[in-house]
Amino acid sequence: MTRSRILISVLNWNGAERTIHCVRQLQQQHYPNREILIVDNASRQESVAQLREALPDVRLIISAQNLGYAGGHALALKVAQQEGFDCFWMLNTDIELQPRTLDAFMAAYQQHGLALYGSPPLEKISGTSLTDYPILMHHKYYDEPYREIIFQPQTTRTYGEVFPDDAARQVVALSGSSLFFPLELVRQYGFMDEGFFMYSEEVDYCFRLRQAGVKRWMVPAAYILHESEGTSRGYSRVRDIIRYYRQRNQIIRIRRWGNTGDLIKAIVKDLLLGLAALRHGRQGLRTLGFHLGAIRDGLRGTMGKTYPPEDYV
Repeated sequence: MTRSRILISVLNWNGAERTIHCVRQLQQQHYPNREILIVDNASRQESVAQLREALPDVRLIISAQNLGYAGGHALALKVAQQEGFDCFWMLNTDIELQPRTLDAFMAAYQQHGLALYGSPPLEKISGTSLTDYPILMHHKYYDEPYREIIFQPQTTRTYGEVFPDDAARQVVALSGSSLFFPLELVRQYGFMDEGFFMYSEEVDYCFRLRQAGVKRWMVPAAYILHESEGTSRGYSRVRDIIRYYRQRNQIIRIRRWGNTGDLIKAIVKDLLLGLAALRHGRQGLRTLGFHLGAIRDGLRGTMGKTYPPEDYV
């Protein structure tokens, strides 16, 4: 039987060491019929130079501008379509993989067919064994009907509680840290909305697919260990930008798919977080400004790259 040909898309943005570590893990994947492609999202020259030196045999696309999460992966997706790949695996670099992640995705795909597949996002270095690892935002992803997590305490269940076995589980939404799909999915239903720039694209995409009757499967055996704040690590000024996009896009997402109650709670929470930042003096004023900007732009439906992260590195 012919094995499906898979293109693996990895984004780099000024994080060469993290990207190199991720690619090294991908090169250890047992599944053989795969190719890795790095998309550099307009990083500094030294980051690109590090990639070229460390990974000379890995294909690299250099974007002239930072296209964000969906936009960056879309460059790799175009290559996959043009070169006749069968499936596409897109993932963040701030994760730890196990060697059979891709095998697990392929097994689920062979069983369930045309659908979107994702890894359970587990907190990195948080348990003594796999079954002890906490699932991030479990009810955001798993429970139906979908509700936003706003004023609820951040409770979690462990991997062992959520997944008593390795059977794939239908879910409402998936984490963008690790997503797998056949290219036929994009041919029929399109790709993510690049207007979000970063954050919320994958949840919005899951809702669009749900509306079209397409299933979303979480694959326990394809688990990853996720490192929080991977994008902003080492860049403290970028954190306000990240908060802005998260909050703006949450408001936009709720306006598209949620209800008025969740929208009001999201706005109130953003205001309270912004006001709480004032205890940090001048830096707090700056943070409050980004919170207010997120509310304003979210209510207006303003999308795209309103604040270029590269200006704050």
